Amino acid sequence: MYSLAFSILFVSVLVLTLAVRFWLASRQIRHVLAHRAAVPPEFAEKIPLAAHQKAADYTVAKTKFGLLTLLVNYAVLIGFTLLGGLQWLALSLNEWMGAGSPMLYQIGLIAAFAAISGLIDLPFDYYRQFVLEQRFGFNTMARKLFFTDMLKGVGLGAAIGLPLIWVVLTLMAKSGDLWWLYAWFVWSGFQLLMMVLFPTVIAPLFNKFTPLADESLKSRIEGLMQRVGFASKGLFVMDGSKRSAHGNAYFSGFGANKRIVFFDTLLSRLAPQEIEAVLAHELGHFKLKHIVKRIAMMFVISLGFLALLGFLKTQPWFYAGLGIDPVTLALTGQPTDALALLLFMVVDLSRAIQAKIILLNISREGANLASRSTTDLNGSSQTIMNALAASTPPLDMNKRGMIYITKIMGYTAKSGLRNIVLEQYRWDAGAKASGYLPASQVWQCGSWSNGTCTNIAKADSAPAVSLMSGQLSDGELIYAVETFYNFDMLFGTLKIGDSTTPVLGPNLNSMTVF
Repeated sequence: MYSLAFSILFVSVLVLTLAVRFWLASRQIRHVLAHRAAVPPEFAEKIPLAAHQKAADYTVAKTKFGLLTLLVNYAVLIGFTLLGGLQWLALSLNEWMGAGSPMLYQIGLIAAFAAISGLIDLPFDYYRQFVLEQRFGFNTMARKLFFTDMLKGVGLGAAIGLPLIWVVLTLMAKSGDLWWLYAWFVWSGFQLLMMVLFPTVIAPLFNKFTPLADESLKSRIEGLMQRVGFASKGLFVMDGSKRSAHGNAYFSGFGANKRIVFFDTLLSRLAPQEIEAVLAHELGHFKLKHIVKRIAMMFVISLGFLALLGFLKTQPWFYAGLGIDPVTLALTGQPTDALALLLFMVVDLSRAIQAKIILLNISREGANLASRSTTDLNGSSQTIMNALAASTPPLDMNKRGMIYITKIMGYTAKSGLRNIVLEQYRWDAGAKASGYLPASQVWQCGSWSNGTCTNIAKADSAPAVSLMSGQLSDGELIYAVETFYNFDMLFGTLKIGDSTTPVLGPNLNSMTVF
């Protein structure tokens, strides 16, 4: 009974997630095609129509290919689970290896699953690089380099991943009911180690990094870093042109090991002020502590998932509900720890991630609408927020959501330049329907009337906020849109021995500033 219910739940989540992704993709395609014929007025003097249409065609083609890839991935997922693919793989491997080493069998099972998944993905990766990217003039990668990268990735994955898998499987077998807690410590340490090693050890295996030689640009970038308080181990140029014509800039590393990297394609095409603007976007993530917040969030989520796995691995309905016959497997005499790991990996537990993506999209769209509004925001704020809330299925914003729009201005007071709140609005329909009122992270208003904050002082007495502090000039306006959602995991809080799994992220949120 439980297994059937779990199967139904699994399929329902898959179908719902697939429907949402197709809906979002179709919206994007329709929007792009509707505006393909003309360059937006803001960019008409700088971007020719042919380039605009090429970008539109590329976006549509890439989105359609993404949908095809998604369908295949879901078909493979169903094949591995409900159609018995994983059970067949486990039984076949046991028949081939015999009852020798249980640990070797389990590592072999995970390796075989990874190999099959990689082989299925290979033609799609090849098509993406040598057909799709080639068609629009973005591919600069030789086929030899493509396969060399693939082999390097496999070797690196084996060198790093197999020892980690061995440690986790050993903990699962020998450390009792709280194995998941010890595994979490190992996993968290591993993640931090990879952040430290990536820029200096891993990335150079695939690309060449040279110090930035342009002294004027270097001085400009260092000035930007000083303004945001970003300390770097150096500025480097990466030979991205040997793989793609796309340009980018990013920073990597952790703590004192951070470094800034520019693609050589970016430096060759953009002016210094444009390069500075690209990097400013990336440094904005640092200034707003997005990286630290993401790391903390992932640590919490991984702890919850591992605790949940600690419970599920002992439940026969978990295996049966995903196409595995636990009795048949028990007769082989092999441990099922690796199989539990694989099942947990392939189960689509992406509801929280999907919800976060939806919140991010509506906060971005809301900030764009608010900043471009030609009418009084006091009169249009509720209309904007109602439209945003209506675009969020499968999230039920009416019962579990909240939206804030905050108008902020740089203001020179007697005490100096400050960022002050001019207006703040909350989604009134959501507040009345659900009573869900998470506090704004920008500024917490003390008095509300019809979705409008009524106690905002003016001029020198106006409330100051830290958002974009030191980056706004006198009279410069920004709009911050925050979205919140009261989120429940598919699996509630579970009792595991004397421990309880945490409730993961009951409040999801996102914020965008325009």
